[in-house]
Amino acid sequence: MLNLKILLPFVVITFVVIGGGFFAWQQFGTQKSLACTEEAKICPDGSGVGRTGPNCEFAACPLPRGQIKQALDFCLQQGKRYSIDSSRFLNFDADGEMEILGVCKGPGDFGMLLFVLDKKDSQYVPVLEKEGQVGQRYYTFQNLKTNDVDEDGIDEIIFEESAWYGGGGNSYVHLYAPKYQQWFWRDNWWAIDIGTGKRSEGVNFSPNLEAIDYGIFKEFLSKQ
Repeated sequence: MLNLKILLPFVVITFVVIGGGFFAWQQFGTQKSLACTEEAKICPDGSGVGRTGPNCEFAACPLPRGQIKQALDFCLQQGKRYSIDSSRFLNFDADGEMEILGVCKGPGDFGMLLFVLDKKDSQYVPVLEKEGQVGQRYYTFQNLKTNDVDEDGIDEIIFEESAWYGGGGNSYVHLYAPKYQQWFWRDNWWAIDIGTGKRSEGVNFSPNLEAIDYGIFKEFLSKQ
C-alpha cells in the first residue's frame, strides 16, 4: 500500500503549481481590452463617426457617391490601368480646410498613386506615386492615416510600405508634412548575403530629417 504521508507533499506541490499557473495566465496571459471613448466626429456631410480599432482612432467619414465617381475618373485619366481604392478615403485638415485623401491602385502589386481632392479649387492633386519593380513583392499605402504630429493644426499624412526581393526587404514608414511640402521616411531594412547566408539589418532615415526644424518628425518616426 502506498504511504499517504509520502504522497501528500507531492499532491500539495502539484495543486500549488497548477493554481499559480492559472493565476499567472489570468493576470498576464489575457490581454484586457480597453473601451474607446464615446465621442463623435462630425463629417462634412453632417454625419458622425466614432472612435474604433486598437488605437481608438476616428473612423473615416463616408464619401458622397458623386465624389467617388469623380475620383474614379481621375484615376482612370492617369493611365497605367489605375482604378480607385474606395476603401481608403480619409478626410483630413491640410490647410485649415477639410480635404479628401485617396488612393488610385494599379493591377496586382504594381503601382499606386496617392492623391488629394482640394475642395477649395475642386481639383484632384497627385501627392505621391509609387511603382513596383519586376521581381519584387511590393505593397504600399498600408495603414494610411492622418495625424497632426507637430500639433500646428495641419494634419500630416502617414502610411507604411513594404517590399520583398530575392535577398532581403524593406519596411518603410512615410510621413508627409503639407506645411513644409516635405516627405520623410524611416526604413527598417534587412538583407542576406548570398555567399555566407548571414543576415544583416538596420534602420535608415531620410536625410532631410537632420534639419533642426524637422526634429519632431524624426522623433515620431523613431517610435514607429
